[in-house]
Amino acid sequence: MPLTKTINGSLLFQLLQGGYQCLKINEEYLNSINVFPVSDGDTGNNMKKTLEHGIMKMKQSDSFGVVLNSFLGGVLSASRGNSGSILSQFFYGFSSKLVNTANVGIPEFIGALEDGYTSAYKAVLKPVEGTILSVMRQGANMLSLNKPLIKSFEDLFAYYVEELLISVIQTVNELALLKENNVVDSGALGFYFIILGMKHTLTNSLIEQIDYNSVFPNKIRIQNKKPLDFRYCLEFCLYSKNGFSLEVLSNSLKTFGDSLVISKNPKFTSIHIHTNDPFAVLKNVAQYGVIRKTKIDDMSFQNELNSYVKPEYKDDFLIVSYFKDHGSMEILSNLGCDLLFQIDLVNSSFNNSLKQLINKFRHSKIIFFPNDKQLYSKLKAYFKEYKNVIVIDSQTVTKTYFLLQNILVTNAFDRVATGLLELADKEYIEYVFESNHKGIVNIKNKKYLPIKNLENSLDLLFKNSFSKYTMWIIIIDSLVSEEIIGILRNYFEDKVLCFGIEYGIIVNELGNNKALIGAML
Repeated sequence: MPLTKTINGSLLFQLLQGGYQCLKINEEYLNSINVFPVSDGDTGNNMKKTLEHGIMKMKQSDSFGVVLNSFLGGVLSASRGNSGSILSQFFYGFSSKLVNTANVGIPEFIGALEDGYTSAYKAVLKPVEGTILSVMRQGANMLSLNKPLIKSFEDLFAYYVEELLISVIQTVNELALLKENNVVDSGALGFYFIILGMKHTLTNSLIEQIDYNSVFPNKIRIQNKKPLDFRYCLEFCLYSKNGFSLEVLSNSLKTFGDSLVISKNPKFTSIHIHTNDPFAVLKNVAQYGVIRKTKIDDMSFQNELNSYVKPEYKDDFLIVSYFKDHGSMEILSNLGCDLLFQIDLVNSSFNNSLKQLINKFRHSKIIFFPNDKQLYSKLKAYFKEYKNVIVIDSQTVTKTYFLLQNILVTNAFDRVATGLLELADKEYIEYVFESNHKGIVNIKNKKYLPIKNLENSLDLLFKNSFSKYTMWIIIIDSLVSEEIIGILRNYFEDKVLCFGIEYGIIVNELGNNKALIGAML
């Protein structure tokens, strides 16, 4: 079989498809080892989606430049994530001198690889060694040094793939975060898979998954609850008729976060940044043109979701809770919550986050403790048609504390009643109680208990509730007097003696409430 001396459009079309297929079949492994720049488990998905759009837009032609230019248009318009943005800018640089070329020889191809990594480096505000960038550079430089030895594209891809694999394996020792987790850089490995797929296509070899454990180090799972410096991954396209300086744009954005990648092309500029305030970034950039295709991901959510592994001893249900500060996170973690997410203040990332959660645990029963009034309403609305999801009315950490203290022991998720007592005036206590039955919440109207003869009033309230394994959680407003709290305490202590009710109380410890009483009936 004759060796390949040049690549035309038809062959490039096949090579890029082969690269995409090899990346696609290794997508999940790339996701599983993704720890840099954050452990959000989406590198494989982002690189695949980026390349996928290029394949969809690719035109068949005998001209190398025509095929490459159509592929590039798709890649640039759909780049996703840190690695996807870098990958798109690599292809942008790779194509810079080849868009009008019908057939490409070995020297031109090697030169294009060098232009590709140079373009990728320029797009990143703070390039980091031991990542996809250094692997791109090392591979291209090796080909340039060995150019006299390369007689065909079969030789080129053999040398290239070998050098890329060596460079990828070295990344585990080049970046502290990778070494700590004992993994290679997922973006670098994704780039290797693309080139490997192109090599297999050129030599008519079968594209299949490799034995990861025999080639790459085994990942050490690190349980790291340290909060991220920047929570949101923001991506968008900027269209400008008047033009602007990339340096000015870069300087205006670098104060908002990190992992800044700016990919410029003739039609628009793609921007990727990790930030805590995505809307402030968008407001700042709006002065330069029109913003489109905005995408916001909650990396804190993704990081927690990606790092969770269900223990073998765990029952077939999952307890998910939300926190506002890391003090309450510690409390909830100690109570046995499986997943803890910081309350998301950015609505555009909320639905996407929940979709990821459901997809990962679609065969489990999921119990949510929102710890926030607005979040409770949003979760109830989102999951109203889901039979495997229960959203508990725990709008404060205080209520969740008592619920988890008892629910985890009894597994009584569909037999919980919660209530709030507030001082209405000097003679009455206003109360609202909600009863859960198989995940359906029935909200009762506000009613009043006379303070005089309060024990009799409580008997009337609870007379139909003393059934086996029913739990009452009562939150008492801070205006209610110590005398009333004492009456409630004595009331439940009497019931303990008469009916064997399990009972507990917290006073002035959690939240803004004066007391919280829990009783398991």
